[in-house]
Amino acid sequence: MLGSLTRATNFCWLIVLKILAQFVILGCTWMLGLYQLNLCFRVLFRILNSQQGTFLFIVHCALNKEVVFSLIVLEFLNII
Repeated sequence: MLGSLTRATNFCWLIVLKILAQFVILGCTWMLGLYQLNLCFRVLFRILNSQQGTFLFIVHCALNKEVVFSLIVLEFLNII
C-alpha cells in the first residue's frame, strides 16, 4: 500500500514538473514578445519562439523514461 502511494506521489510530481516546464516553454517566451523594446529582446523572442517544438520534444519524449527504455531495447535488438 505504501509503495503504491509513493509511486502515485512521484507520478503527480512528474506531471506537475512537466506542466511547469510547458508553461515556461510556451508562456514565458511570449513575455519577451511583450517587451520588444530593443533588438536584444526581439532576437531572443524569435530564437526561443522558433525552438518551442524542440523544447517540447525534449520535455515530453527525450526525458520520458518509457521512451528512452524503448529506444535502448530497440537498439539492443538491432531494430533501429
